[in-house]
Amino acid sequence: MFGIISMPTGTGKTRLASTFLLYLYTRGVLEENDIVFWLAPRNIILHQARENELRKVLKDYFVIKSPQPIVSLGLYYWGKTDDLLFDLKHQTSSVAIYLVTPQLFHSLMDRNDFLDLIRGRTCV
Repeated sequence: MFGIISMPTGTGKTRLASTFLLYLYTRGVLEENDIVFWLAPRNIILHQARENELRKVLKDYFVIKSPQPIVSLGLYYWGKTDDLLFDLKHQTSSVAIYLVTPQLFHSLMDRNDFLDLIRGRTCV
């Protein structure tokens, strides 16, 4: 299942997407061990989405995984693709939302071990 939400700034993209994910979960479309990839062009936008909306709406239903902050630099990042792959391999027992940039997602798609990892799972 794939989808892209494109709306002007401030019109509720994050709220719409988080509500839709909750809808999919409550209808049984998303189950344990499924993965949601939440993409935004910059890590700071991912951080804002996590802090402002995702934790409020989805924290009781999903595990939200996001880049680690480097507070002194004001940056958020996963480190290496291998760090994210390691986390994905050990993600169990609940639906996880991974907040990533398109660049990181693209680098994951180039990896056979990633494709093997998501085979048979619902990824949104």
